[in-house]
Amino acid sequence: MSRGGRFLRSIGDGELSQPEDVALAGDNITVAVADTGNHRVRLYTLNGGQRLGVIGMQGRGNGQFQVADLE
Repeated sequence: MSRGGRFLRSIGDGELSQPEDVALAGDNITVAVADTGNHRVRLYTLNGGQRLGVIGMQGRGNGQFQVADLE
């Protein structure tokens, strides 16, 4: 989205499940997306949306994420 609220582009088409949050990394070129349904964080370039990598996986160990069931 632009600062004025206009849609600019999408990222992660077809690979995100329940994305819940987005953050811009300190380098100002990497976007981190909380891919909640897949229990991981996906990294993309800000300009172009190319996938850079994935952080985490489902589980309870180091480097793993567990989402609480709210139902």
